[in-house]
Amino acid sequence: MAASDTEKKQGKLQTYYNTISQTVLRFQSPTTGLFPVYGEDDSKVGDVRVSIYCALGIWSLHLAYKRLHCADYGRTYLLGQTAVKTMRGVLSCWMFQIPQMKKFLAEQIPENSLHVKFDIVTGQALKDDGYPHLQLDCISLFLLSLVQMISSGLQIIYTSDEVEFVQNLIYCIERAYRIADYGMWERGSKYNTGTPELNASNVGMAKAALEAVNGFNLFGEHGASWTVVYIDIDAHIRNKAVFEQLLPRESSSKPTDAALLPVLSWPFFATHDAHLKEQTLLTIVQSLKGRYGFKRYLRDGYGTLLEDKNAQFYQESANLQMFEGLECEWPFLTFFQIIHCIFKGDLHQANELWADMELVLHMTSQGVVVPAYYYVSYNHSGKTRGQGQRVATTEGQDDKYFLWGQSLYVVTRLLIDSLVPVNELDPIKRHLSASERPRLSHRYINFEASSKDRLIQIAVIAESLRLHQVLATHGVPSQTPTQTEPIQIWSPNQLKAALKFMGVNYDLELCGRPERPVGLLGTSLFYRVCGQTVICYPLLFEVNDFYISQDLNSVINKVQSDIHMLSCMWKLEGRPTYLIMITEAMVQSANARDLIDLLSSLKAGATCTGVRVKLGRLQSLVSSGTKEHLDFLTHLSEQSNSKDELNFKSIKERETSSTSELRVNLSPERVCQVQPPAEDMSSYTDRRLIDVYQSTEDISIKSQSLRLLSQRHGTEYLVNGSTICSLLENIRMQASHSSTPDWSVVRLCSALTLKVTDSLAPSITTLLVSGKLVALGLFSGEEEVISKPINPSAIGDKLYRLCQPLEPRETVLQQELILLLGQLSTTRPKLFDGILKLRLGWIVHAMQMTLACDTPGLSVYSLSPSSVDKLLLQLLQYSKTSTPLRPVIWKRDLLGSLGSVPDNFYGRLWYLLERSSKGIQLYDYHLPQQPTLSHLTVEEMSFAVLVEDMLSVVRDPVHRHVVVEVLTVVAVILERNPEVSFENAIIVEKILAQAISLFKAHTKSTESDDKVRVAFYNTPSDVVDGTYSYIAKAVCLQLLDTGISGSDCSFM
Repeated sequence: MAASDTEKKQGKLQTYYNTISQTVLRFQSPTTGLFPVYGEDDSKVGDVRVSIYCALGIWSLHLAYKRLHCADYGRTYLLGQTAVKTMRGVLSCWMFQIPQMKKFLAEQIPENSLHVKFDIVTGQALKDDGYPHLQLDCISLFLLSLVQMISSGLQIIYTSDEVEFVQNLIYCIERAYRIADYGMWERGSKYNTGTPELNASNVGMAKAALEAVNGFNLFGEHGASWTVVYIDIDAHIRNKAVFEQLLPRESSSKPTDAALLPVLSWPFFATHDAHLKEQTLLTIVQSLKGRYGFKRYLRDGYGTLLEDKNAQFYQESANLQMFEGLECEWPFLTFFQIIHCIFKGDLHQANELWADMELVLHMTSQGVVVPAYYYVSYNHSGKTRGQGQRVATTEGQDDKYFLWGQSLYVVTRLLIDSLVPVNELDPIKRHLSASERPRLSHRYINFEASSKDRLIQIAVIAESLRLHQVLATHGVPSQTPTQTEPIQIWSPNQLKAALKFMGVNYDLELCGRPERPVGLLGTSLFYRVCGQTVICYPLLFEVNDFYISQDLNSVINKVQSDIHMLSCMWKLEGRPTYLIMITEAMVQSANARDLIDLLSSLKAGATCTGVRVKLGRLQSLVSSGTKEHLDFLTHLSEQSNSKDELNFKSIKERETSSTSELRVNLSPERVCQVQPPAEDMSSYTDRRLIDVYQSTEDISIKSQSLRLLSQRHGTEYLVNGSTICSLLENIRMQASHSSTPDWSVVRLCSALTLKVTDSLAPSITTLLVSGKLVALGLFSGEEEVISKPINPSAIGDKLYRLCQPLEPRETVLQQELILLLGQLSTTRPKLFDGILKLRLGWIVHAMQMTLACDTPGLSVYSLSPSSVDKLLLQLLQYSKTSTPLRPVIWKRDLLGSLGSVPDNFYGRLWYLLERSSKGIQLYDYHLPQQPTLSHLTVEEMSFAVLVEDMLSVVRDPVHRHVVVEVLTVVAVILERNPEVSFENAIIVEKILAQAISLFKAHTKSTESDDKVRVAFYNTPSDVVDGTYSYIAKAVCLQLLDTGISGSDCSFM
């Protein structure tokens, strides 16, 4: 390097050092190392997010000095240690929050979250006065920055206590995909009413942080095996899926948000899907970019002169439209855009953007000052929205600085001046795609390694030797647990027990990994544990309390689904290994022939979904399978007080009598029979109910008698020395293992013993992320809508509270529906087009209605779980196709039960509201024009939810769908007659009554009004003399009654 070139770079570094010293460094707390949001001499609050960004700015300057290899007067070391001090300050503040962390890991609610504001001198958490501390992006930012800085050579983590604490921090973000929080702007939803919501930015940050930290050694090059941290790979996959499904939106209330800029580019680089990234960035630029920077999000009132500075949150009725066009523009957000251009190699655009930024920044004696934001002044707030003069905040005056902006300014300038290359600012190479990224460790799984070999390894495990021999006679290779040695087979619960020691610290009272099940990916790895090779079979084959796994067809379908999901989601080096556990009960069940056919097809190397598979012995699969080393268990085993706790056991081979014979049941499953109505025993005394239970062999009558006893005395009540709960368990097992299973009894016993299946919460989250709401409750009873992710126990509690008193069987049936709907929304999303709210009780009604047409007297509760799955899929498919063999009223009933609406229905309702000054009236529900139009926008999900709330007052599915038709016709008429509008409210029931009256007159019917209404509902809509024509005439009559200016209405 030429001397003059070196001197120039030294001069630039001197300038940036002076700038960061005067505008950032001097505001660092000498005790905690934290920084405030605004650099002022009297700042008392340290902010975690801003502190970490300050540390990143200081660290980047440290890298620049380190790279120059010249006399720096100790600045390289000083800057590096200053960044370390900040990171350790954040770590220390959070370590004092361990009791809070333990609460959060148990229940992810705002009240339990780690604080992000601390006393800048003492490091004590500030008094919780309602401030929204639940901001997961801060934890993700800390973890990612920690990995980057340690990878560059800094030593931040000093002790094993700190390693274990960081492991617990990882647990805090693993379930970001289902945690509604307040986001980077600390406001929650766009409405700023104190309501958290699921944000794409937070989920993306968590995804990126998990990828970065997995298998990372927190001691850097000096680390040992016990200083490595791990992640739950299934949680990561869920975060990835939810993040990419949310994009390009930020959340249900925000179509886009500038918080996504650092997520898609430096420092997180959360997705490498080029199309998705560019689509999202283009949306941000087009929607939020201004002359002075980016708006945070549309209708953001922060910093505007119209916002009440004394109110932390807005009132529910706040008019956000008044902020439209007046949103503040933040210059520091443009730095993220410039950095993105540099990382992708577009220096020309980066220089153009910087030229624009130079007009926005301020030059002072302290160096360049970045204003926090530009706001519209009083003198111009009344002008055309967005066209008024903007004024900068007062940074640089009175020795006040916006530290987040100042830090990013330094990072940006260092990149533009080539003082720090992108590879050094991102030492773990997150900006590169997975295939280009170097592997940091060959011992631990490389999470984002691209899987080029799409082949699934499968091993069939027979529970007994005689079952192994029976399978062999049918050409199916298998192994018993003994034959797999020295490889051990663990149950999912055994693996969960082992993983619980990850992050345990008795001195800090850290309890290790939370009680979370091991998912599909986690059970498809080989593990090295204390010198042993271990593999775990999937949760599907665990002997659990729920009954779905006792339906062989459901098991077969789930196996095929699991294999397909592995082929789609597996991104690890090596192949996934899937264990199929076969029990003797399976081959003795009805439809065992289907199981043998499945295993035979797997032996041939393919599945029904076209996935390539390889069936083999575990010993031959281990070399090509993916392996993870649980070294923390080896370290624990060396401690004498842990040896007993680490006594893990593999499953054992079932012992059977050598004389007993086992045969595969090749008979088909018997068709479910219609059951006669059960006798009403509600008036029976306890003694008589017990006598009935003892005297009958009919398990249906037995379960009904126990149901009544449990309603009176609870399930711990003793009957002949046994609790009702244990008796119900026995009946459930008897009913499910019969040659003709009685699924109605199985469901009743499961409900009475309060069973809750696994994966309810992920399924609910999947549905919410796909833009759906889920309503729990019975068809004709109370409902409760789930609009944000909640934990499984809360879902179970709601179901049992809403359904148990009137129809216990529906509490478990609706759990089945949640699982299936979650799966279908991912694999068959088109089936849910036009459906916003999935009302489970109404879906059960549609299923029962269909059965009543096809098999009168058959109950949906009597169907096997696999038959329920098939029926639900059929109904969703029927809703998208014509059904000429079924009555029109049946189709309307189906569409109403599913909550289906036509394309652009909500957009048309918005237009309809614009043309009706008094709004829409449906029964007692009034949807007003204002403040609806001023508070919401047509793109928001919140408006669609408001419309659904209005439609929910209709209690009959057929009537509901006809109301949708009425509103659609009204909107079409107004679209085709732009000069026409309603002066009074649109009274939907009045229009419908008029249409039915016209229909009755035209058909000259003499039937009763109820029969005429049914005939009207059974009339096609879009034919000559169809319902649309009568509704259109009724609309025109109502318009004429209100005295419209137009003389004619055109519908066709």
